[in-house]
Amino acid sequence: MKKSAIRRITILLVLSMVLCLALGACSTNDIKKLSAYQLVKGAVEKTAALDSYEIDEKVTTTTDLLGESMDTTISFDVKVADATGNSPKASGTMGMFLMGEEMALDMYYDGDMIYMSSDDVKVKISASDADAKTYQFSETQESLLKSLPEDILKDVQVRDNDDKSRTVALTVDGDKFSEIYSELISQLSNEEAYSELFDDLKTSISIKDADVSITVLENGYIGEYVIKFTMDLTMKSESSNLDYTVSMDINASVAFKDPGTKVTVTAPTDLDQYIDYSELESTD
Repeated sequence: MKKSAIRRITILLVLSMVLCLALGACSTNDIKKLSAYQLVKGAVEKTAALDSYEIDEKVTTTTDLLGESMDTTISFDVKVADATGNSPKASGTMGMFLMGEEMALDMYYDGDMIYMSSDDVKVKISASDADAKTYQFSETQESLLKSLPEDILKDVQVRDNDDKSRTVALTVDGDKFSEIYSELISQLSNEEAYSELFDDLKTSISIKDADVSITVLENGYIGEYVIKFTMDLTMKSESSNLDYTVSMDINASVAFKDPGTKVTVTAPTDLDQYIDYSELESTD
């Protein structure tokens, strides 16, 4: 098995973990009286009802690849409007640090198309296109930012912070974590992303104990949601005699900026200058 092919697989796996979000909270005046379970459940529900919001999202991954360590960071600074309507809109910046190279993209989403620009290159792609998954934050957001079941929170103490926010922090068993975040795990193990490399590729994922930290602001909205965990991903292909495990340490965080404050999204004035993604591919 060539080292370059394994590296390509790992890069695809890392890029499939891009994140963005939607969650909710509780009664502003009562958060000091709530248990850990009530606090988190209410915050997730309240934040999910936001029609507009601004977030900072970051996923940092350290990958053990063939005895070498590779650091990757993917970040979003995004404003979202009309989130609860039929045509949500978003604008912001996506940053990537991969294999020692940095890249930044300005992005705009109109509910149907994703528009991306970097330097003099301007590209648009349908949000339903399989290749668009890397640039979507909402899918990962919804599968990541979950409420937590009462049974694992019953003995967890809530920490009161100086700014009147409250934090719930705990370690979650790997199997339980996989159950709670099953949608996210399913995205990570999606064989479709790698079928061009190996038609018979099979994957399995093992999650080690995960640290989860959820901070709820005084107004009852989520302030920050952080997860840290180690994932061992095994890939097998009989046709290519591949049996390989990649270990990844993942640190993912989403922070809301002044949730509850109305956010507006303005479309770029030059959308007619963006070329279709398929045209860009044909020039490669």
